[in-house]
Amino acid sequence: MTSAIGLVFDPLDDRQGKTYKFMIVHALPTPTINDTLVEFHFISFSSDTGRWVMSNNMITANMEKVECQKVVYSSGILYWDYQEDLLWFDVGRSAVGSIKMPWKLPGFHVDEGHSIDVSSNGMLMCTTISKDGLAMYQLVSIGDYHWELKHMKGWKSIMEMCCDEFQFCHSMKLRNGWQNKFYERWFVYPLGLESGRWVYIGVRQKWKTSDKVLRYDMDTGMVENTGKELGCASCFVFADLQLDGLACGLPPARTARSRITSNLKD
Repeated sequence: MTSAIGLVFDPLDDRQGKTYKFMIVHALPTPTINDTLVEFHFISFSSDTGRWVMSNNMITANMEKVECQKVVYSSGILYWDYQEDLLWFDVGRSAVGSIKMPWKLPGFHVDEGHSIDVSSNGMLMCTTISKDGLAMYQLVSIGDYHWELKHMKGWKSIMEMCCDEFQFCHSMKLRNGWQNKFYERWFVYPLGLESGRWVYIGVRQKWKTSDKVLRYDMDTGMVENTGKELGCASCFVFADLQLDGLACGLPPARTARSRITSNLKD
């Protein structure tokens, strides 16, 4: 069971020089009598008050595995990715809530790898990758929170359109249906989203340690092999930066994601 901290900060210019306003929010899971029910309390520290405050609001979630994968900030709200559950905390109103991830809801495909990110217009997005292909969902907060499918593409379609970018899989081309075997023979997972359009994908042969980094364009359906590699697929730490009051969310160091900047190599 892991807790995670979200950080929101905003650089302000003044005559004395540059100062910063910030808030730290700690999502603290607490076990209950029920093995799968977890209570989450939210403790925040504000640079305005200089004090830690426990929110009067808390949530109870049904979770089998309480491990935070990532924290992001969007339009005044911090989001915690707890694998199958998404928790949120409204910084301005101290309101809290939770929603199941897309693949846990009826009618959605099964997730085998995912990443939450923020689009260029400040919307929370969830990229999922499975044997069926890549899908992008948007969290809609009009009325009740719910997910909307915004994009979906199968591996066969992606690889037929951008065959040259998958040259590192060339040994599979001699067999029938090699596109369908791609997901079976390679670890494939989303790394992050850029400008709400480009999805970075990590691809690694199951017996190797370095990861190819591909960039998928949702507008055109094209894939670009960046020519970069990740040296370690099991030590990711993501920092999400938003211009809307510069903000970042950092998961615990034990989370299985990578330093995409420091581990990239030519």
